[in-house]
Amino acid sequence: MERKQQGRHKPVFYQSFKYVIMKTKVLFLIPVLLMMVVSGWSQQRWSGNLFLGGSSYMGDLVHSSTPYLDQSKLSFGLGATYQMKPTFGIRFGYLRSGLKGDDAVRGEKTGDYPTRNVSFSSNANELSAVVKWDILGAKHYDENGAFKKMLSPYLFAGLGLEFVGISPDYSKTPPSLNDHVAQDKKDAEKGTFIAVPFGAGVSYDLNDKMSIGLELGLRNPFTDLLDGVSALGDPDDKDWFSNFGLTIDYRFSDNDMDDDGISDEEDACPEVFGVASAHGCPDSDGDGVKDSEDKCPNTPGLMDKMGCPDRDGDGVIDSKDECPDVKGTLMGCPDSDDDGIADAKEALLGTDPNNPDTDGDGLKDGEENKNGNGTIDAGESNPLDVCDPLMKAPTCDSDGDGVVNGKDSCPNVAGPKANNGCPDKDSDGDGVVDREDACPDIAGIKSNKGCPEIKKEVQETLDLAIKNVQFETSSATLLSESLPILDQIVQVMKDYPYYSLRISGHTDNRGNDAFNQTLSENRAKSCFDYLVAHGIDAGRMSHAGYGETQPVATNDTKAGRLQNRRVVFELYVK
Repeated sequence: MERKQQGRHKPVFYQSFKYVIMKTKVLFLIPVLLMMVVSGWSQQRWSGNLFLGGSSYMGDLVHSSTPYLDQSKLSFGLGATYQMKPTFGIRFGYLRSGLKGDDAVRGEKTGDYPTRNVSFSSNANELSAVVKWDILGAKHYDENGAFKKMLSPYLFAGLGLEFVGISPDYSKTPPSLNDHVAQDKKDAEKGTFIAVPFGAGVSYDLNDKMSIGLELGLRNPFTDLLDGVSALGDPDDKDWFSNFGLTIDYRFSDNDMDDDGISDEEDACPEVFGVASAHGCPDSDGDGVKDSEDKCPNTPGLMDKMGCPDRDGDGVIDSKDECPDVKGTLMGCPDSDDDGIADAKEALLGTDPNNPDTDGDGLKDGEENKNGNGTIDAGESNPLDVCDPLMKAPTCDSDGDGVVNGKDSCPNVAGPKANNGCPDKDSDGDGVVDREDACPDIAGIKSNKGCPEIKKEVQETLDLAIKNVQFETSSATLLSESLPILDQIVQVMKDYPYYSLRISGHTDNRGNDAFNQTLSENRAKSCFDYLVAHGIDAGRMSHAGYGETQPVATNDTKAGRLQNRRVVFELYVK
């Protein structure tokens, strides 16, 4: 009974864990772990691990459910982790943990000074293999294959061997306890124990090679003699200890996380099994377009058609081609006379698919000039054309300017054909006639199609936008700092109502070509949508993406790549 009072309270979680472990055939796990290691040894997916922190003992010399932190000692370790899957790995390690405890310290903290008066200080050397599980299943690569920094919590558990130099000090123990001391000395000769290390941690990536973190681990060596006190204390409770400290991990450069034979550094999808033709990404139909970008993932197709087939090569993918086996221009069908009616339909109507209607007056060229029905010129008078006195005939030229009434915007006033039969005028008096003036109501210069020149400060605003319009990484989402310069462009468009705006997106050369092309298009579209949302007519603007095809600087440097990632705004007169 006296020894029970000199013992310590039992942590509830420890008792539960103890029950599970004692019911498990732990030795059976050792060959299983070895088989897992041997089966994956050929893959180069290793990282080196360093641990530096402290260790705290929990046993008969601590009268508490938690260790005494002020009795912690230095703990350090080295290890290597083999990554089986993106979320699971096996870590092999060596850990050296300093341990100490003292009945005198326990007494100072609790007021309960055990009569045994024992202290100890020793080291535990551990060799272990633990399974490490990433709780969140963190994906360290985006869809473009670019590495992204992650804060990754994890759990670990496994098996280990503890080699402990048991060194208790019984010099102050009362003679009345000599029998218990003798028993503990005899039992303490065994210094090797099977242990179950388990715990949790969190790591943060500094870059694609190195991460740092914090880790807490618990060790249960299934012995009551880490401190040399068992018969002198509570033989029913086992000793254990904890480790807490800093971790540093270094990933080697030739990792192949998804086992597809393509190293992570060259793999656009490093965490998903893929093929070389799709830069390491899945490609179900083998057409070189990864499934995530393939609009026809189960049917081989063309790169420039987003992975969809075009059997007849007319530029219309088969799923939208009404004549997939015959090259054509009208929904993929032939239209020999280019009249907007497919040849097959013309054959059904009984018309000649090779007889066009050049002037668009509803009469095929072969039917013109028969019975005075018109001419194929559709723009000049002809003696054979019928001229109704009431000017109802579209081929009549009432004002004699060479433009038939059906094409003449001013049928009773002569004017040049270039002005649709109307006389020239210059509304804004800038010397550029209206029919040639893109800005007929605002005076401009002839070299600029009659529109005013763009002011220097306006051009500077457009140039500044190239640097200041920014997006989230690998995304077309505008950052908030981009909005002020876009608002200035909105004002420019309002100040220059006769000008149009061309928006062009560009990327650097990192990542997949198809992804870069899509990203550049989407970024240009985001800017276009913002301007439309702020009142600019969509008809005055166009947007396009050019991917990585038009660099303005080298892609070999960070500064060069920054210049190549841009959106260009260009004002022009139609």
